[in-house]
Amino acid sequence: MKRYHFASLCFLAAFTAAILFLASCQPPSPKKPEPSLMQRAATAQERGDFEQARNLYIQALQEEDLSRKLQIRAWKGLARSALQNKEPELARNSLKQWRLLAPQAPETWAWQKVRSGLIRTERGEEAYASYLFDLLDPGRGWSLVFQAGRALTGFHIETGEYQKALETLSRLEELAETEEQFRRVEDLLQGIIPDIPQQERAQALEAAAPEEAAAFPYTLLRWNQALDRFQKGETDWNEAWNALTEVLTDADPFLRSRLKKKLRKLEEEHGRPVQGIALLLPLSGGYGDIGWKIVRGADAAQWRLTREGRPLRLRIINTQESEWLDRLEKLPPSYSVVGGPIRSRSWEKIHQAGLHKEFAFFTFRSSLNRGTEGEDAYRFFPGRKDQVNALLQVCRETLDLSSYGALYPKSSFGRSMSRAFWNATVERDAELKGLDYYNPQQIVSYEDKVSDFLRAPEDFAEKERQQARNSTAAARNATRNATLVPEPDFKAVFIPDSFSRARILIPEFFYFNQPDLVFLGPAMWGQEIKRISGLDMRYFRLTLLASPWWPDNSGRQQELLRRALERSVQEPPDFWVGLGHDFVRFAAELDPVARGGGDKQDLSRKLSSMNNFEWTLAPISWNKQGKARQDLFVLRPASDGVKRVRPEKLRTRLEKAREAKRKRLHALGAKNATTGEANRTLPSSEVLPQGERN
Repeated sequence: MKRYHFASLCFLAAFTAAILFLASCQPPSPKKPEPSLMQRAATAQERGDFEQARNLYIQALQEEDLSRKLQIRAWKGLARSALQNKEPELARNSLKQWRLLAPQAPETWAWQKVRSGLIRTERGEEAYASYLFDLLDPGRGWSLVFQAGRALTGFHIETGEYQKALETLSRLEELAETEEQFRRVEDLLQGIIPDIPQQERAQALEAAAPEEAAAFPYTLLRWNQALDRFQKGETDWNEAWNALTEVLTDADPFLRSRLKKKLRKLEEEHGRPVQGIALLLPLSGGYGDIGWKIVRGADAAQWRLTREGRPLRLRIINTQESEWLDRLEKLPPSYSVVGGPIRSRSWEKIHQAGLHKEFAFFTFRSSLNRGTEGEDAYRFFPGRKDQVNALLQVCRETLDLSSYGALYPKSSFGRSMSRAFWNATVERDAELKGLDYYNPQQIVSYEDKVSDFLRAPEDFAEKERQQARNSTAAARNATRNATLVPEPDFKAVFIPDSFSRARILIPEFFYFNQPDLVFLGPAMWGQEIKRISGLDMRYFRLTLLASPWWPDNSGRQQELLRRALERSVQEPPDFWVGLGHDFVRFAAELDPVARGGGDKQDLSRKLSSMNNFEWTLAPISWNKQGKARQDLFVLRPASDGVKRVRPEKLRTRLEKAREAKRKRLHALGAKNATTGEANRTLPSSEVLPQGERN
């Protein structure tokens, strides 16, 4: 054992000696090279020792043979260090040298940061802010613009000028073009919001004009304010959700997509409030059928929205019941939008109770009898002006007609529609050359009224009757009577009455030999025209009506409504069904900003921006004052209802009617000349049927 232990020790000693020998043979490790002047200067600058950095950069420029790239870096570092050391002259000269070596340097933030710092040092903070704002120029690169905007925003936050900080961010957002640029601006705002006191945020939002409040950066400011109030317990989740969704409707597409994700997470935690929409409808009495049709369309819309994950509550209030107003007053706060064909007496009660201030009312009426459209209520129905404008547009642009007549029933509707028509002709530089009224209940007087309207001779009708009694005389003189009625001063006639009465009136014009007049009717005709016989169609080939409903519309929403009704084994939709369908869908989009007691200016502004809604009816739009306009379809009567007017075919039809009339009058003129020769003993004006001759 001892011998073995001794041998081990000897081996270990020999191994150690060999290692030491080999180590002694290795060359010594090279020393790390001393850092260059440029490296030492950069290190000093990074740790904030600007005086040493200044000296080292100067030494490097004087002693070292620097490449162009290193020279640029040296002048750049010297400019920054000199600015920090409060040596403006040295900083200015360094900027000049930097620019000589790199002409594009002023387009970088590094160069402009020193330049703006010099301005701040020498000319003050106001000049500094002005200079930075001038850099927010679309002609400059985005990197420079963003950095200058961030610096200016930070400056205004430091000085407590929060409104100016928001204005700077608004300018930055205007200059952003890509999603990445939008994201950087929005992240910048999100980062400074905590630095703006809540009171200042509220004051900024209050001072913002409506169009500003609906745009960046106020949208994100409103979002954070709504969350702050909810988290502090100042509002409940329903109110917070409404405020957040209102922001979503106003936000730009990129911000909206980001905020939607945040809202979904909040909804997972707190739930999603169910919206409430109310409809005031007559479900009994003479208008009950209309009310139930609106319900059918509303139910179809509610069913679709629920399937899409947007549940809502729909409350139907029967205005034929005595307690309807009380039921309206007791609606829960989640019900903010109310619509329906509210009659004048009902609207008076709503107005007197002050409920027009508590809800956002959308009336299915052409106008309000009391109150101001866009303030007390909004219109969700074709107006008088909508109807006459649609008709006159086709007449002026397609048929080149400039002279019109109006024959209206003696009723409030007839008078108001005729007044609207007259005003519209004045606006379009056209002329109303014929105006008269008739008693709609005295059908037997229609012939006389049309005769007076056309200024036909007083004995025209009597001569026609005599000719009918005497077939021989009729054969000889029927052609002559066609020339007894002078050519009217107007080329189209507006008849604002029901189609059932217009259907009696229009043939009277043909009796007085006026087959080329264009007849114009109101929207109500569209609901009344069901079927016209082939024999009667000859009277309506040049008849037009303005309508919010086009039965053959192939639009997506009408097709979806039609399918929904088919699935539930219901009749095809009509205007009233489509109205209910559009209103519920529209109110669901609108609800977040239509809060009871809210600012109607905000609601009007929201309405004016809703340009992407898919309509079942003719599209409705609102201006910033809340005034509605509906671009109605122009239709014509057909054997199976109504069809949309095709301008080319309408022009052709009118030309054919005019040509047929010219040929007929020409033929009549030749025959009358012959008749005059045969009766040359009498003046032509005295040619009478044989039975009346003395």
